[in-house]
Amino acid sequence: MRGVDTKKQEFLNALEETGVIKEACEISGVGSDRKVRHWMKRDKEFAAEVKKRSDYYKGISTVAKDIQESPVVRGTLLRKLRSGTAHIRDLASDLNLPVAQVREMLGGLKAEGYRLVQKCDYVTLDFVEPVSNPEKYVIDPKEHWGTQQKFGVVSDTHLCSTCERLDLLNIAYDYFADNGISTVYHAGNIVEGVARHNQREVRYPGMDMQIDYCIEHYPQRDGVTTQYITGDCHEGWWNTREGVDFGRHLEVMAKAAGREDLVNLGHVEADIELKAKSGSATMRLFHPGGGQAQAISYHPQKTLESYMEVDRPDILILGHYHVYMSLWIRKTWVIGAGTLQDQTLYLKKKRMKVDRGFAVIEIDQNDKGELTRFLPNWMPLD
Repeated sequence: MRGVDTKKQEFLNALEETGVIKEACEISGVGSDRKVRHWMKRDKEFAAEVKKRSDYYKGISTVAKDIQESPVVRGTLLRKLRSGTAHIRDLASDLNLPVAQVREMLGGLKAEGYRLVQKCDYVTLDFVEPVSNPEKYVIDPKEHWGTQQKFGVVSDTHLCSTCERLDLLNIAYDYFADNGISTVYHAGNIVEGVARHNQREVRYPGMDMQIDYCIEHYPQRDGVTTQYITGDCHEGWWNTREGVDFGRHLEVMAKAAGREDLVNLGHVEADIELKAKSGSATMRLFHPGGGQAQAISYHPQKTLESYMEVDRPDILILGHYHVYMSLWIRKTWVIGAGTLQDQTLYLKKKRMKVDRGFAVIEIDQNDKGELTRFLPNWMPLD
C-alpha cells in the first residue's frame, strides 16, 4: 500500500506541472491512465486532487458552472419543479448537468426564498401560502431610535404599477433622512404583482423584473432601513403561484445588488417587541384582506375583537386599505398606513378612496414597557 501511495503522490506532482493526465502518467512511470481512473474510483481524496490539478476536469467544471448559472437553465429547472415532483437524477439528466451541481442549484433557489420540499432526492415546490413569522423582532427603542423614539410608516407603494408615485415616495424618504428617522416600517404591497384584473396597469409583468425595478427605484437613503412585510395579495400572488417566498427573495436579491437597507420581516404580519428596562410593548405590522368598509373603523374594530387578550398588540399598523386612520381600541393604538399610489381603475370600480401620504410615529415608554405617549403624525401628499 505504501508503494501505491508513493506512486499516487508522484503522479500528482507530475500532474501539477503538466496539467495533462497522460503526460503525468509517463513522467511518473504509472503507465496507462486506466490505472489512474481505477485509483480515482476507489479513493475519493485522490480523485479530488486529480480534478484540482487536471486541465481536463477544470474545463468540465468551468463549462458546467457556466451552464448552471445560465438563466435559460435556471428557468428550465423552475418550470420542471412547477410541473410536479421530480427526482434529482432526472433533473440532472434533463439539464445535462452533474447531480452535484443540480443539488447546488436547488440549494441556491432555496436560499433565494423558493419553498422547496425534498424527500429522498424527490423535489417539489410548495405552493401553499406560507404562515406568518411567529417570532418577535426585539428592539430597544432607546438604542434604536435614540432620545427621539420615532419611526416612519409607509404602505402599499405598489411599485411597477402605472399608478405608482415614486415622486411622493422619495419625498417621504427625504423627510425621514432629514429628520433623523433611521427605521421605516412598510406594511405590505411593496410592488404591484400581476393578475388578470391589473394586467393593463402593470409596467413589468414578471416577478424578477418587478424585483429588479424595486431594487433600482425604491428610495435608498444613508442611515435609513426599510423593514417590510408582504401581503397575500399583489406580491403575495407569487407565493401560491410560483412557490416562492417573495419577501425573502426580494431581500436576498437586494443584498446581492449591494442593498442592505431592505429587510424582510415576514408574510402578512410581524410582531416587533419594543423592550424597556423591565418589560416591553408589542407593535404588529399587519396586511389584512377584504375591501374597505363604509366606516373606516369597522375592520380594525372587528380585528381587535377577534384577538385573544394575550395576542393583543399595543400598536397595530394596518396596510391594505389605502386609508389613514388613528384609533384607540381596546387599549391598542391603531394606525391605518395609507398608500403612496394613485387610485387605480380597479379601486375606482370598487368605489374605494385612497389617502396618499406617510406617517411618523413618536412613542414614550415607562420602565415596564407601557406606552406613556403615542403621537401619530400624518403627512398627507394629496
